[in-house]
Amino acid sequence: MKNTLWNKQDELSEKLWEYFILVDTIEDIWEKIIEINKQNFDVQIKDDKTKLTIADELSNTLLMKCVEQHFPTYKIISEEIENDTLTNDITFIIDPLDGTNDFVNKTWEFSIMLSVLENKKPIFGIVYSPTDKKLIFALDGKWTYIYQNGNLKKLEIQKKEKQDYIMLTSRNYFSETDKKFCQDLWLNEKNYLPCWSIWLKVLKICEGKNDFYMNHSKKLWIWDLAPNDIILREAWWKIYDETCQEIKIIYDTTSKKVMQKIAMCKEI
Repeated sequence: MKNTLWNKQDELSEKLWEYFILVDTIEDIWEKIIEINKQNFDVQIKDDKTKLTIADELSNTLLMKCVEQHFPTYKIISEEIENDTLTNDITFIIDPLDGTNDFVNKTWEFSIMLSVLENKKPIFGIVYSPTDKKLIFALDGKWTYIYQNGNLKKLEIQKKEKQDYIMLTSRNYFSETDKKFCQDLWLNEKNYLPCWSIWLKVLKICEGKNDFYMNHSKKLWIWDLAPNDIILREAWWKIYDETCQEIKIIYDTTSKKVMQKIAMCKEI
């Protein structure tokens, strides 16, 4: 994919090209973990009760090696290793396999996600989507792009009336509080669509297939949210709290858990 992206070099910033060294590694990882997914594999349970597979570990090892080789001055925080706390230093955030449950269940709703933070603010995000080999990426101040099959597309917001919004909800977390929030936005139950991975939700929103994503669970981590945060913001989407006030996400320096309740959409 990176080789064909060279044809688009004039359309993208020099800074983005520094990060595209990651693309070949991501594609190589993807081929390896797909082969793992076709076989039987062990599933471990981590201390936080989440699942871990050999695919998570392999992806993490290869991504860490790539970042350490090409960005030696950057700090690294990964879901799969014990890290230092987040500081103002430039830091790579790695989610080597977002959607491990889906990987285990062989649903294909999983992805590889990376981001770069500076002063605890996302300045770059990149996600690789498996089923259709889509690469979506954003750089601070440089818009959001989707690349697939040799085509580079800048994301554009599709306007809709609020009553026509389709909201993506979690299959696992949807409370009465969430339902009231939707009702306050004039959304009824026919406008709810359960969906698994946060990345799949963001992809559907970016492509204009759906319009709204809400998560009030306080169960998102920095590696879940940071790449999607900048991808949505650079496409001129907004992030709100449960009172419908626009917010900037606060990335915690110690727990690396995002404690805010959030909603992502075009405008409310």
